[in-house]
Amino acid sequence: MVNTLALQKIIKHKKIININKVKLIFYSFLFLIGLPMINSEYNIIVFNSHEYRAGHFAFNSNGDMIIEYSKDNYRLFYGLKKNGKYFFKDNEENEVPTKEIEINNNGNDAKRYESQNIFVLNNNDNTKQYLFSIGTYVSYTELHDLDTGEYIIKPTNEFLGNTIFSYIFSLLELTDSNNKIYLITYIYNKKYMLQKFSFTEFNLSLTVDSYSSPYETTSFSHRIVNSFIMDTRIVMLFVNWEQYYEIYIFDFNFNRLNDGKVIKFEQISSFNDGFGIFSKGLHLKDNYVIFIYYLSPNTNSLKLKIGSINDNYTFTEKLSKALNDYNFNYDVLLNDFVKMNEERCFFLTISSGERTILTILLIFQNLNINIFI
Repeated sequence: MVNTLALQKIIKHKKIININKVKLIFYSFLFLIGLPMINSEYNIIVFNSHEYRAGHFAFNSNGDMIIEYSKDNYRLFYGLKKNGKYFFKDNEENEVPTKEIEINNNGNDAKRYESQNIFVLNNNDNTKQYLFSIGTYVSYTELHDLDTGEYIIKPTNEFLGNTIFSYIFSLLELTDSNNKIYLITYIYNKKYMLQKFSFTEFNLSLTVDSYSSPYETTSFSHRIVNSFIMDTRIVMLFVNWEQYYEIYIFDFNFNRLNDGKVIKFEQISSFNDGFGIFSKGLHLKDNYVIFIYYLSPNTNSLKLKIGSINDNYTFTEKLSKALNDYNFNYDVLLNDFVKMNEERCFFLTISSGERTILTILLIFQNLNINIFI
């Protein structure tokens, strides 16, 4: 059961801090409620040495959580172990919540925009994990060895061969036999891209296998694409050239499994070219999936849908619900959808016109909803 008292304490403080800090506290809360013991007090940690942005969190195989924030050449890491202790230590070996570094880029700027992070495994040494972080647009990709403090950076367009145009994209882990492979899904030149790569050493000079949609899937500049793993399948939710929500299903070799079997949802009634509107899908369990999406650049156009992706790669809707009683901000950067377990998901959003008001919807599998404002 959700610790309502802890959540109320977080919400009590949210109005005095910006959205990145709110998300930090809330994701820390999601992590902590899975622990056998929960601290009764939650401290507010303010990151004010620089105006940090582009924060994203990742969990290693031990269940430890790391969040990385960026500002120009500076990086700040917030770390929390699975046992509730801080991940980092200072020079006196005291546990501390953060570690800050300055990236050496031969005198050049190493600024980043939106980013995604994931811990990656060295397939030649399965005891070694690195923090991999990739940024959008004219930005950088990074590989950090948090044990030694070593890092490598590379322009993202050199690493992938393309620029990530999406504000929001997916970075996922695949398991192929005994090796770990990593998948990135993003938008480039109005096409949807899938690429995968793996690590055998501490290096960013990798072979990147690619799939590109064979035609311009969009006739406009959309800034979000979402993928998730469903057993041995990749499910990609996107907006097609007709402005319908559509689903592609791939195997791990990028063979499209639902080729000729179109899975489409509602059509978006209007569109903010160059920005897009928020949408995201999650795998619940078995063949069941859940999607949340806006139907227009309108604050009360949000919709939820639960259904099953069948063995013949068709979609069967089970439940749907319009959330048009709320005035939420449809911006792709001001929403998120997180799976807590097979029965519950969290939708985080911002009230329209007031970016200091965080709203949290606790969504159950029967589409009952609890609201925290």
